[in-house]
Parts: sequence; C-alpha cells; structure tokens
Amino acid sequence: MKSKNGQSLIEYYKKHNSFKEAQRKLLINTIAKHFIDSDLPFSLGESHRLEEEILKIFPSEKLEFYRTCKRGRIYAKMCNLKTQTKLAFSESTTPSSSSSNEESHFVPEEDYETIRNSLKDDKLNEDEYIDYWKRCSQYRFSQIEKCKSAASIFKIWPEYTNANGIRMFDIDFTIKYPNCENIHENWALKSNKIETLLKKKISGKSLNGFNLNSLNEDTRENTRDIILLMNLHQLLLSPNKCGGKQSRKFSVEDSLGAFAIFGKTNEEVEDKLRHISESKQFLQPRILIIGDINMIKTNIKVSTLCNELNE
Repeated sequence: MKSKNGQSLIEYYKKHNSFKEAQRKLLINTIAKHFIDSDLPFSLGESHRLEEEILKIFPSEKLEFYRTCKRGRIYAKMCNLKTQTKLAFSESTTPSSSSSNEESHFVPEEDYETIRNSLKDDKLNEDEYIDYWKRCSQYRFSQIEKCKSAASIFKIWPEYTNANGIRMFDIDFTIKYPNCENIHENWALKSNKIETLLKKKISGKSLNGFNLNSLNEDTRENTRDIILLMNLHQLLLSPNKCGGKQSRKFSVEDSLGAFAIFGKTNEEVEDKLRHISESKQFLQPRILIIGDINMIKTNIKVSTLCNELNE
C-alpha cells in the first residue's frame, strides 16, 4: 500500500470508514498491477492471502466483496492482465487477421455469471449498471468472438438494442481499443482527411445534392458533415436482414434509406419510419435528418421517435 493509489485508498478509508465499489476496483487493480510490474510470482493461495490482508487493513470490508466466485476477483484480474500483456507483445509477430478456429484472446472473468445476472437487476442505478457492464467485458468479448452474425450477438446480449445501447457500444470499444482516438473530439481535423480520401476513392456522380464537388468554404457545417457521411457509406459493406455481410457496397441512394432517413418535414420522416415498421424491415441505427440539404433544421435520435410512434 506504499504506492500513490494505495496511500489514497488509505486516506479515503480513514475519512469514510468504508469503501464503495469504485474504491474496491481501484484496490484490486492496484494490487494486480503491482505484481505484474514487479514480476512477482502469483498463485491462487497468494490471492486468498491478500483477501484476508485486505480485511485486516480495512475492517469494514467483507470477504464476499472480493470472493464473488471460487477464485476471487484479484486472481481473475491477474489472469486478465497477464493475458493482455502477452497479447500486446505478440501483436508484432501475430497476423492481424484471425479465423474462427483460432483460440480466443479474451479470458472471461472468474465471476462473470454473477456479474451477468446482476445486469438483470431492475434496481441498479446508471452508475452501477455501467460498472457491472464493464466488469464482464472479457466474457462478453469472448462470446461475441464466437458469433457468426450481428443477429446472434444481439440475441445473447440484447442490452445493445436497448435505448442506451449506443453507450454500451462506446464503452466496449474504449475497453477493447484503449489507444484509439475519439473522433468526436477532433472531428474538424478528421473530417478534412475524410473529405480528401473520399474525393480520391469515389468516382462518378453522386445523388443530386450530395456531390462531394459541391463542398466549399461556404458550405454549412451540418450540410458538409451529412454529405461526407453519406459518401463515406459507399466504402462500407451493406448488412443483410440477418446482420451478416454482403459483397455489394452502399451507394448514396442506399444511405438515404439504410444509414439515414431524410425528410423536408417532421411528418415526412415519421411516414418513412412507419413504413419501415409496418413492412417489418431490419431497423439498424439511423440518423434522422429534417430540412433541406442546404438548410438542415435538426437531427433526431431514432430511438426517441420510434418510441413516440409506438405509443
């Protein structure tokens, strides 16, 4: 407990005489990181000894907080850190592409069943729910790796399809790719590079009003972003109704229906959504755009409008 985190935890405990889940997670991470960084031997017996030591230093803590399964959270964290370390150093010699026959790089948490069941508790507040979601990420990734389509992923992890599903995607992406930049934070720089790339990659005429050559210094920001995203979609593979992949690429015309829904009025957008719902088409995330392409009034979250239509 001589590290900076260790001293901070001791000071916190002296002040509050108890820990919350955030402090327990920090304690577990600090212990595991110490053993990894110091290259110290670690065993299940050592993990259990550390749990007993924690109860002596912090008397109000209970063993059940750390022994959520037979092996315990400290041992599970050590296993995950070791796996991540080995994977990081093997990336330079391991091909980037992987096949379904390869062994999974993700080691499920020891207490994943307990955590998974906790996610079904309706009494969880938002912070608790996010915490449990993060704590079973390796188990979730290992399951997703075995799935053959998006539909099968959503079947075993329906949380992705809930109203806050986009946040679950963001959390998982950050966990899986911690070194990736957040494109939202530097969109101005990235969008310029995207525009240059698209003009090199995409040839031919685009749908009227969405032509890349129409972009100039006077183009409104919202209009420019929509035109870029519409044309960017042409470089992506289109999903079929089962969530698999097809060989055909999107066109801007496809984007108008699959990637975004464009209407000059609220009523026009609502009519298009009703048509999709009534025809039982596969409804993937969409951007709803209202207004003229050169004067976009607003954009709406698809989940919000769909909920209103269902009432």
